[in-house]
Amino acid sequence: MRLPKLSIATFIALLTVVADTSISFYSLTSLPVPKVLAQTNSEKKAEADRLLQQGIQQFQTSKFREALQSWQQALVIYREIGDRKGEGTALGNLGAAYIALG
Repeated sequence: MRLPKLSIATFIALLTVVADTSISFYSLTSLPVPKVLAQTNSEKKAEADRLLQQGIQQFQTSKFREALQSWQQALVIYREIGDRKGEGTALGNLGAAYIALG
């Protein structure tokens, strides 16, 4: 008999605590929603691959500084997603750009 009374008392105490808090369900649902959604790894890889190709085109037209920037951006993304092959390619291309710049 004691257990049901304790359960009812606990339930009433819990309701009292919840009712006294300033957080409501409305305030939880009215939080600002981030406008930028996180990219998936495949989207990030596609962006890194695009930057890598852009750097190649820039390098081939003797825009070495621009190529350097593209490959640096690609390198950051490849490291972020853990793409070791892409990271190695970007590093090799960066070396070529530095050689071309003297």
